[in-house]
Amino acid sequence: MANILIGTCGWTDRALLTSGWYPPGHRDTEGRLRHCATRFPLVEADSPYYALPTVRTTTHWAERTPDGFRFDVKAHSLLTGHPTRLSALPEDLREHPRDDALLTELWTRYAEDLDPLRRAGRLGTLLFQYPLSLAPG
Repeated sequence: MANILIGTCGWTDRALLTSGWYPPGHRDTEGRLRHCATRFPLVEADSPYYALPTVRTTTHWAERTPDGFRFDVKAHSLLTGHPTRLSALPEDLREHPRDDALLTELWTRYAEDLDPLRRAGRLGTLLFQYPLSLAPG
């Protein structure tokens, strides 16, 4: 039988922030993530959809969560065919033509940026949210 894990869709969600769910002393980003990790076995990281995380960021995510905890990480918008603002791309790629070479570079960086989670055993599912224009067939 498969295990079903239940978690939250992030640790910065406005509804969670205003609900009083986070106890005093857990209001900063680090505290919120640590608190989520005491209550759930996984969390969705949707910020990579909007901008690639840095290796430093994903290293912190891994360090601030216990063994067995997982991050389900959303793929960057450009990797799923969504319209993507220039500001969502790494600075050095903003003037690059939107072509296969750009996608290859973004895939490479996405994998490198998530590597600290993979090495720590914290990388769960990669989430690909495709646009409505993607139809079966």
